[in-house]
Amino acid sequence: MLATTPGRRAVGAGSSSVRAGCAAKRGRATFFAGLLLTAGLLILMITPAMRVVVSLAAYARMGDWFFVVTTVSVFLTLLLA
Repeated sequence: MLATTPGRRAVGAGSSSVRAGCAAKRGRATFFAGLLLTAGLLILMITPAMRVVVSLAAYARMGDWFFVVTTVSVFLTLLLA
């Protein structure tokens, strides 16, 4: 048993506050890693849809209605998939 003086805490071989601090850092790192992976996956999933939307706007602006209809069908396929 470790002796303490009033107002001071006992510091033993393995302080629980140090272990708790390491666990908290691991928890934050794991959370940040998961957040980063989720953001990356969302960007990868949104990229094809945004490409189709930009193509749709470009074809509509040029007045190329065949490609507008084709692009709308591709966009609907992406939404339903």
